[in-house]
Amino acid sequence: MPAGALEIFDWIVDAFAGWRYLLSSSFRQRTHRRWKVEGRGKAFIEILFGGLGVLLTLLLLWILIDILRG
Repeated sequence: MPAGALEIFDWIVDAFAGWRYLLSSSFRQRTHRRWKVEGRGKAFIEILFGGLGVLLTLLLLWILIDILRG
């Protein structure tokens, strides 16, 4: 399997990391500790992509509901 095809798994993990951050207080605490060590740049990137992942999953859910209703 080409390495590019495996990239989809990274996207899926990133999409659910945003949800996990929102829903799990223990994950949020571990993430904040890690961000203190790694710096604000890493935190900014992870927040950006976590937010995009949440928006993407909401968009896909909206599209699926729209298709099923139609």
